[in-house]
Amino acid sequence: MLRLNRLIAALWWGVMAGLAFVAVPVIFAVSPEKALAGSIAARIFDVHAYWTVCVGLLLALLTWQDPLCRTRHVGWAIGLAVLAAILNHWAVAPLIVSARATGGNLPLWHGLGSGLVLVSFLAAGWVNWRLSSRQSVFA
Repeated sequence: MLRLNRLIAALWWGVMAGLAFVAVPVIFAVSPEKALAGSIAARIFDVHAYWTVCVGLLLALLTWQDPLCRTRHVGWAIGLAVLAAILNHWAVAPLIVSARATGGNLPLWHGLGSGLVLVSFLAAGWVNWRLSSRQSVFA
């Protein structure tokens, strides 16, 4: 079971990294229109949020019985990653769209959204590190 948890955690973190830190910057680098790149990036961050929530909840279900995961704060890190993704997708992203349409404070909301993506990425990295650096009683 531990090997499956490690594989899921590694894929979770790797896909998050690929979407947020590779795909989105490449889209902005190659797109001739920044508005088009922004709409594509918004769709990618939709996938990022759903991926983070679904895989985070799956990983939480798979690790909740492991007493060493509780002592290593794995569950808290999973919860933080999922919460950051939920807040970013359902609270901050609509405010970014609204700020863009109405001339609101776009840098504030964009920075907050970027920060939440970073928080979810770092929390998933913590989970990946903690699961790969220990022996479990369920191994």
